Amino acid sequence: MISAVNSVALAAKVALSGGQFPALTVSDYEAGLSDRRLFELEAQTTIELDEEVEAMSNERSTAARVGVRLRDGRAFSMLVGAPKGSPSRPFSAEEHEARFAQELSSRVSHQCCAEIVAIAKDLDRLDASRLCGMLCGA
Repeated sequence: MISAVNSVALAAKVALSGGQFPALTVSDYEAGLSDRRLFELEAQTTIELDEEVEAMSNERSTAARVGVRLRDGRAFSMLVGAPKGSPSRPFSAEEHEARFAQELSSRVSHQCCAEIVAIAKDLDRLDASRLCGMLCGA
């Protein structure tokens, strides 16, 4: 069973690469279910109610505070009042394009991806058959 603690441990193991948006896939979760190193992180992870976070959260957005205490005693904490993509912190059109291109480019060519983005910017001339063919790799 996937839990918030499992998700935190898994996210801590994901390597961030410059210019890429971090993303966890179903495959990451499946692999994590048998990764003993994640179990060790899970055992060291706690979730606590935070009144400030609760006060900042609402039905459209959930705030979060993440804290890390290192073995040498140093502690770091970050409060996110609203996650990126929520109504108060929406993605820009450029961010949507970049995330889309990052995800889709693993399935189709960069040229095809650019064409799909162009199609999305001109839906009045949408050729659904062509778009489906492009997405299916035809």
